[in-house]
Amino acid sequence: ERDEANKSYLTQVDGKFECLFPNMHLCAVDFEDAFQKSHPDLMQRVDGQLKIKLENGSFFSVEDSEKYYQVLEIQAENRFVVLREQHSEGNTWHLLDRRSGMLKEIGGYPLFSPDMKKFVSVSTDMQAGFSPTVFDVYAVTPDGIAIPFIFLSLLITPTANAAAP
Repeated sequence: ERDEANKSYLTQVDGKFECLFPNMHLCAVDFEDAFQKSHPDLMQRVDGQLKIKLENGSFFSVEDSEKYYQVLEIQAENRFVVLREQHSEGNTWHLLDRRSGMLKEIGGYPLFSPDMKKFVSVSTDMQAGFSPTVFDVYAVTPDGIAIPFIFLSLLITPTANAAAP
């Protein structure tokens, strides 16, 4: 049930993927439904498989009968599909390169540079501590995504009695 008082946010980007469900997984499923309606030829769910159309017309497939992966958007001039993966607790983010068909776990939501040659992956979970805090910079190459410059990738476990710095 949607709840204006208990909004959830799937990213740390102000206003990006703001949701009226108190549960982040339900938010992501809701955003995927909207994405699928606006891109009916790009993705489909068939017999427990998530299928995403690549640039060459073939499909990338992943077993997903439990709907742990959600397709949320397409970025960088339609080259990359942004996916969020739900775990039993916590989540992570992936990019699917529609050119190469490679799926890459990036840990956080991707923010691309204006020239589409780099992106930063950002994620925090300062309340529950189920997902790592990530701030990594990746390079985009003709072959895909290069190994990141890792600035911050930590699993921070909050405690109720932690003193403020």
